[in-house]
Amino acid sequence: DGATLSVRAERPGDVADRCHVIYWHEYTANSGKKPPLPESARDVCRKYTESAFTLELPIDEAAATVKAQLGDLGWFVSHEMQFMMTWVGAERDGLQLGSNIRTQEGSPSSVVIFHAGNVDLAQLPRLQPRDGLARHRDGAVLSSASYVSEASVEEIEEFCTAQFAEQGWARYRPIVDRTISGHKAVGFYQRGMQLQVLMAPLDGGGTEVMYGASLLPFDLPIPPGVIEVALDMALGHFYIVTTDEVRAMVEFCQAELASSGWQLDEGRSRTDDPRTKLVFTRDGEEGPSLLEVWSKDDRTLIEFRPVTGDQLRDAFDE
Repeated sequence: DGATLSVRAERPGDVADRCHVIYWHEYTANSGKKPPLPESARDVCRKYTESAFTLELPIDEAAATVKAQLGDLGWFVSHEMQFMMTWVGAERDGLQLGSNIRTQEGSPSSVVIFHAGNVDLAQLPRLQPRDGLARHRDGAVLSSASYVSEASVEEIEEFCTAQFAEQGWARYRPIVDRTISGHKAVGFYQRGMQLQVLMAPLDGGGTEVMYGASLLPFDLPIPPGVIEVALDMALGHFYIVTTDEVRAMVEFCQAELASSGWQLDEGRSRTDDPRTKLVFTRDGEEGPSLLEVWSKDDRTLIEFRPVTGDQLRDAFDE
């Protein structure tokens, strides 16, 4: 409309709907129900996990505007705090949005709204809980939840592996072990999401169990014949071993990446050697990502990772 506030104020709502459907399939699998969205929202591009913009308003009015816009879309502002900036957390149907708003005197307010996960930690199954669920926040975002169980670490690990598999989660092996000392960590993957369970035995008996979930920089699904999944959230590496054939997995990955907004860079890709190497780009990503698919010992290996220019050159020089 040519009015800065009018145009900008629509962005929080737009981002909220985008974030709400980023992992539509996974949310449905986890909760057994679909979010209350209009049909047209289901095809919103899934690549947006964060959006930054400015409001021509002082910080307190900018925060009020963001909260009002999210509220109009059905988001409940669950937490707000101020420390060098204003933090706003919002929840709806087990999903979370986070927003940080900052400004300098005489300048517009800078707003970042980000998708903070689609796993309702309070709804995850618990084994022999001794007490209620404690919720822990990182800023304005619910980052983890914990409880004390009467069961042992081994029993909880077996329980979580079985229960989460029924909800579509695949257990993964961490490429780099970043487990907190004194804790046993078990990780699970579902397209674009990481779920981690930390378990620590207590001196007086029982086990402290902590659930945490976070978005990942990749969102490939698990193919039918999967044998092993490995990932590293910090580096963005994703690794799969499967019984499916190489050609079938190349076609599978290409189709799935295309549906998530990735575009194949045919000029820099290679399919004419035993190790298929496909370069993908996507708006909003810092750089390209490399998909490699190859065969070894009657198994198909798949690796997907972000790469720098030098890493990409090295990969094709091998």
